[in-house]
Amino acid sequence: MARKWWTLTAVCVGVFMLLLDVTIVNVALPDIQNRFHASLSDLQWVIDAQERTHDDAAPAEDSTIPAPARP
Repeated sequence: MARKWWTLTAVCVGVFMLLLDVTIVNVALPDIQNRFHASLSDLQWVIDAQERTHDDAAPAEDSTIPAPARP
């Protein structure tokens, strides 16, 4: 039973880190726009690159999880 709680805790921490990362980038967008004189299209590239990074990390995480034993 304790193992389930560790799993839940790990998932919750991972989701929290993801949301924190997304929030930081979204809060920084106006500053990025001002400092680099970026257009709205450039800012969309920043968001897309961050999303792509998260999407690319997901398969790597899935490959580290062992498959359940089949009866």
